[in-house]
Amino acid sequence: MKPVFECPKHSKYMRRITLALLVMFAFFGNNAYAQLEVVFSGNPVVQPNGQVSVDVSVNNFDNLFGVQFSMNWDSLVLQYNNVTNIVPNSTLPDVSSASVGNPSAAGVDPGQATFSWFPFDGSGKSVPDGTVLFTLIFDGIGEQCSSTSIIISDDPRVIEVSVDDGNNTDIGAISSGIALEIDCDMMVDCGPNNGNPSCGTGAPGGLGIIGSDELVPSGTNVCMEVTVENFSDIQSAEMNVIWDASLLNYTGTQNYCADVAGFGASNFFFIGNNMADDTLRMVWFDFNANM
Repeated sequence: MKPVFECPKHSKYMRRITLALLVMFAFFGNNAYAQLEVVFSGNPVVQPNGQVSVDVSVNNFDNLFGVQFSMNWDSLVLQYNNVTNIVPNSTLPDVSSASVGNPSAAGVDPGQATFSWFPFDGSGKSVPDGTVLFTLIFDGIGEQCSSTSIIISDDPRVIEVSVDDGNNTDIGAISSGIALEIDCDMMVDCGPNNGNPSCGTGAPGGLGIIGSDELVPSGTNVCMEVTVENFSDIQSAEMNVIWDASLLNYTGTQNYCADVAGFGASNFFFIGNNMADDTLRMVWFDFNANM
C-alpha cells in the first residue's frame, strides 16, 4: 500500500528556508522605526536652595502622531517650579505648555510630571534629532549631598509612542535619564580656615585648600581640581587627601601649578607606597626660600 502523502526529500530544507525568510521579514518589519529617545540634559550640580534647568530633547522623532510619557524624580531633593522653552509650533504643531502636566495637575503627584501630544490633523510629524521639546525648572530643596535621577516611566501616564504607519504601531520610548545632586562641596568651609575642627588648625584668613565638587557616572574617570586661597609667603606645606576606597580608585595627579617652585608628581605618595590605600599624602618644600 502506498502512503497517502509522501514528502519530497528536500522538503525539510524548504521549511527551514521559509521559516528563515519569515523571521527576516518580521525582524525588519519590527525595526522600521527606532524607538523614541528622550534625553535629559542640564547642570548635574544644584546649589542648595538654588534652581536648575533641565532640557528635555528627543531623537528618532520620525513620523509620529502621538507621544506620551511620565517623568519621575525624588520630590525630597527637587521641587517642580515651572516649564519653559516650549518647542515652537513651526517645528512641532499643536504642542504647548498644556502638554506638560505638572504636580498640581489632577492625578500627578509631587515628583512626577507628564508629557502628552498629538497633532490635530492626525498625520505623522517629524523633528530633527536633538530638538528640545521643553525645559523643566526645578528648585533644589534637598540636603547637601542628596541626589536624584530624572527618568521616564509609566507612572502616572503610560509610555505610548505611535507611528503613522497605517497600523498605529506603538514603538515605545527609551531614556538614560539624568542624575542631579545638591552641591556637596564640603571642603569649601575649610578655605580659608574658619575654625572648623575638621579643617585643621590655623587662624581665620589662613591658607585655604579647596577641592572641586564632581558628579561622575560609575566606571568613568573624573578629575578633582584642587585650588588654594591666601597662598602667600608659604615655604612648605603638607596634607592628606582621603576618600572612600569602596567608591573611588586613585589613578594619578596632573596639571601642577607652575607658579609653585619644584611642585610636581614627586610630591605625592601613599603611606607604605600602597596605591590600594585611601590616603594620599602631599609634601612640598620651597628649597629656594630664604630661611
